[in-house]
Amino acid sequence: MAKRLVAYFSASGVTKKTAEQVAKAAGADLYEIKPKTPYTKADLNWMDKKSRSSVEMADKTIRPELADTDAHIENYDEILVGA
Repeated sequence: MAKRLVAYFSASGVTKKTAEQVAKAAGADLYEIKPKTPYTKADLNWMDKKSRSSVEMADKTIRPELADTDAHIENYDEILVGA
C-alpha cells in the first residue's frame, strides 16, 4: 500500500477543510504549507490591488517565504497538493 501525503496551502481556511477531508478519505498524512509571515484579513483583500495577495498573484516572481520547508516528502509514495 502506498504511503500518501496531502500537502496544502490555505490562506483563508477553505482549502484546509478540503485537504482534511481528502487526507481522511485517502488514509493520508496531512502537511500544512505555511508562510513565514501569516496572512492578515487585509492581506487577503483581493479587491485591493495593493494587498499582499493581489501583489503576489500579479507578479509570479513574488512568493512568500515558507515557515517550514521540511515536509519529509522522501517518505511518501504519493503526494497530493492543494492550494
